[in-house]
Amino acid sequence: MSKIVAKKYAYSLYSVMNATEAEDVFTYLRAIASLFSDSKFQDVIKSPLITKEEKAELILENLTQAPEKFVNFIKLLAEWERLQEVPEILEELDKELALRNNSYKALVESNKDLEAAKIQELNSTLSKKLGITLTTEVKNNGYDGVKVEIPDMGLRIDFSETHIKNQMLSHILKAI
Repeated sequence: MSKIVAKKYAYSLYSVMNATEAEDVFTYLRAIASLFSDSKFQDVIKSPLITKEEKAELILENLTQAPEKFVNFIKLLAEWERLQEVPEILEELDKELALRNNSYKALVESNKDLEAAKIQELNSTLSKKLGITLTTEVKNNGYDGVKVEIPDMGLRIDFSETHIKNQMLSHILKAI
């Protein structure tokens, strides 16, 4: 449920910002989201003993240069008791910005180390084919082949050694 709420708040915030405000808002939201890694801060935000206004002031006290739209946004979150959603809102705002800028993250998984040149070639080829800006993250794990996944686009390209062997065996057995 919180992802749905975070997505609505992120979309609303992004729709009222211009490009220069967006950079400032991202900076402030990242700073606030980092506070949520502290359990004591989370306890304060969740505490029913502290008023909504005090919670908003606690967050905004060090953000004196924050744009008025952002200040009002934080006050709105406090009023509706949604301050604990800030990390999810930041995540959804990053996705919204990537969508609008047509830039995505790709996850490349393999059981072998891939050369930087191969990764760059894969990145540029996929970027050209899909018409997007792509950044890649490489994970070495036990996957028997190479898998490229772009989660925000719902795209998955998979070259598995065992899958190819099974398909070849199936094809040979059908031919017999």
